[in-house]
Amino acid sequence: MGALSLIVLLSACATTAGDGVTIKGTEKRYATIEEAEAEADDDDLICRREDVLGTHFPRTVCMTKSQRRQAREEAQRGMIQNRAPASQPRLN
Repeated sequence: MGALSLIVLLSACATTAGDGVTIKGTEKRYATIEEAEAEADDDDLICRREDVLGTHFPRTVCMTKSQRRQAREEAQRGMIQNRAPASQPRLN
């Protein structure tokens, strides 16, 4: 693979939908989800555009602030539970 092809491939992987994050029902756009969560109430829908692998059509994903918090906590618990101790590598 040529150097130019590699650069194009890597830059394509780094692109995002770029529409930012919004709180449903408002016109204001935020650069990050954290900024939107700081201003949102627990029942406000926070929406962001996500790129979907294999298509050029991004999708909009909306969750309330409390749903986002719950998903984040569950992901952190899963990572902690699946982590093997450093002295004993995990065998599958």
